[in-house]
Amino acid sequence: MYNIIILKTIKRGDLMKICTYNIWNDSKDFSKRIELLVQEINNNDVDFIALQEVKDEETFKTIQSQTHFQYGFYYNEIGVLSKNPLNEVVTHNKDNCYIQRVFMGNIAFTNVHLDYKVPSNRAEGIYTVLDFIEENQKDIEIILGDFNETPDDSIHFDLILDNFHDLHKEYAHQINEIPLPTLDFQTNPRWVSSPSLSEPLRCDWIMLYTDQKYKINTAKIIGTKQTNNITPSDHYGVLVDIVFE
Repeated sequence: MYNIIILKTIKRGDLMKICTYNIWNDSKDFSKRIELLVQEINNNDVDFIALQEVKDEETFKTIQSQTHFQYGFYYNEIGVLSKNPLNEVVTHNKDNCYIQRVFMGNIAFTNVHLDYKVPSNRAEGIYTVLDFIEENQKDIEIILGDFNETPDDSIHFDLILDNFHDLHKEYAHQINEIPLPTLDFQTNPRWVSSPSLSEPLRCDWIMLYTDQKYKINTAKIIGTKQTNNITPSDHYGVLVDIVFE
């Protein structure tokens, strides 16, 4: 007996809530942070989430079991969860860059966690992602995750040149606001207890490439609320509510 998975094709009028979240692989307040993370996911009714810094597969399965996601794939320290069926296509791990690519019908999600130390490693990681896309491009391509760079750095610039859209930034400009940071050294509990001279950074992105028309209903940062001086992670998540027209 074979299990037949029918992949959903994104069509006109389909709405998706897409999220990326680096959940901080650290033992500090671990159980409580996972509890808060699950609350954020469920409260926002996320359709698809890309996770980075997942401690292990057991942690990944715990998150899945406490949320509404039927489908998921874990690879090393990253993973994806989805309400809709997925096929895992390719995984890649080199020079502290982790890449995981999955298909959902005519849409491809590429989850990335790029090296935080060496810029050339990050660049090679993105070149690898773009090679994967060139080999098997879908109607809708989404690269999301922790890029460990800011929009002022080269990777973001190169992706924009390749006609990717930064959905968080695009929505912020629509409402005449500035996109909020995802790595906030000034207010996040982890960094407040370890003072840093760094300004808050926006290094977690959701980048879209498609010829289809779309509308961003909202894009926001999640996981900022503190409960007993605890947030789900040292990063904040990015959530985009998008409809393809």
